[in-house]
Order: sequence, then C-alpha cells, then structure tokens
Amino acid sequence: MKNRLFVALIVLVVISGVSFAGGLAPYKEGVLLVRFANTGFGLDDPNPAVQALARQQILDSAGGGTVIHLYKRIPWTLVKLPQDEIEAEAVAEMQNGF
Repeated sequence: MKNRLFVALIVLVVISGVSFAGGLAPYKEGVLLVRFANTGFGLDDPNPAVQALARQQILDSAGGGTVIHLYKRIPWTLVKLPQDEIEAEAVAEMQNGF
C-alpha cells in the first residue's frame, strides 16, 4: 500500500509537469522530483547519513538515479536519472519494483 503511494506520487509529479497554469511547465530532461515515503528502509532513522544511504539504495533498486538535492522545507528530493533512461521508463521501473 505504501509503495503504491510512492509510485502514485511519482506519476503525479510526471503528469503535473506536463501542464502548468494552462501551458507547458519548464521542463528539464533526465530529472524527477520524488517524494520518498517513510516506510522504513532507514528513511525514518534520525541520522541523515542513514537516510541518504536508504534513498540511494531505493533508487538503485528501482533502476538507478542520483540524488541531486534534498529539499528541507518540503519532503521532496530532486533525482537525476541515468543518462540512458527516460522519465517514462523510470516511472515504469519504479512501478514494477515497488
């Protein structure tokens, strides 16, 4: 259930990137804005190093990616996809992996 919520949020981000204020939103190829659910895996650990390791392990298990920026005020993470991967494939892999 929680994994499906994570995937649903990713899909929502991708879809919302297509339309913004009646037009196309600024778009940067090869990056996704992801919200990791606090479902264990070390993401709920108070140690930031453990949280960073958990995020990277989740990304690796979903096909790869690198954390570019972790936003402090909102629970979103900017993720750079591998060069050979496009956003639609990344979302599909995350849906299959989780």
